[in-house]
Amino acid sequence: MIKKILKWFGISMAIVILIPVIIITIIGGGFGERSTDFLLNEGNPIVFAHRGMTNYYAENSMESFIQCEKMGFNAIEIDIRITKDNRLMVFHDESCKRLLGIDGNISEMNAEEFQDLHLIHKDLKTNNKVLSLDQFLIKFKDSQIIYLDIKDDRKIVADSLLHYFQKYDMYKTVLVADESFIFMSYIKFRDPNIITIMEEGIKEGREWYYYLMPRNFKPDFYASFLFEVNEELMKFFIDTKLLHKKIVYAVTHENIDDVYELGIQNIILDYDTTLGSISELELRLKNNSLN
Repeated sequence: MIKKILKWFGISMAIVILIPVIIITIIGGGFGERSTDFLLNEGNPIVFAHRGMTNYYAENSMESFIQCEKMGFNAIEIDIRITKDNRLMVFHDESCKRLLGIDGNISEMNAEEFQDLHLIHKDLKTNNKVLSLDQFLIKFKDSQIIYLDIKDDRKIVADSLLHYFQKYDMYKTVLVADESFIFMSYIKFRDPNIITIMEEGIKEGREWYYYLMPRNFKPDFYASFLFEVNEELMKFFIDTKLLHKKIVYAVTHENIDDVYELGIQNIILDYDTTLGSISELELRLKNNSLN
């Protein structure tokens, strides 16, 4: 009797799991390749400044982003979190301790509470304040390719992002990145024109994951840590003609040679002056794509 109960329980659980998977697959257009291919930077390699110029200025700050432009960057990676009153802010940590020196989490505070707080850089208070996504976009959406690293994948964040895309018409220059496939699928379902990035989705030994993604929900780019990329994974991206869609982060002057050796084209960079000019870096990456 117990075995029969367990058997039917197992079958019931399998059905409960399979039904939403089947529904998502059908809504997502079934399996296969996407019919559209978004190109950024005319298909040339992209060097994103990781939270700006964090070796020299407060991360995710206006000063840091302005210096990026002066250095020749045409792409910036920023982090997005949401406040208690549902405002999207350019901020990395959930806790406010490291960057603002106060206790509490950003999700527990209203946006106006940040007006008198200054960002900390290398243990020193700066003149920079936390930016709202509105402030950032007004300044940079027309001059930079922008990688939005979403740190909170709740539906309210997705709905807010959808509103921003319509408000600022930023489809050609702004990318939305997250680790949650459900979050990214919702974005694509609501607005297929938004360029999406799947973080940490395809790794060595998990290449099969790519083939299980429904066609219409497949992301436009795939991102991961540089140290997670090896020759076998690169072979997958080359064989599937996805190399131009691969982005790696945690790139510094200490491991930039690994980028060149692997043939990676798009990077999120913690820049310092030992790396030379941005144009030189872009040229070196472009040579990767030609080899």
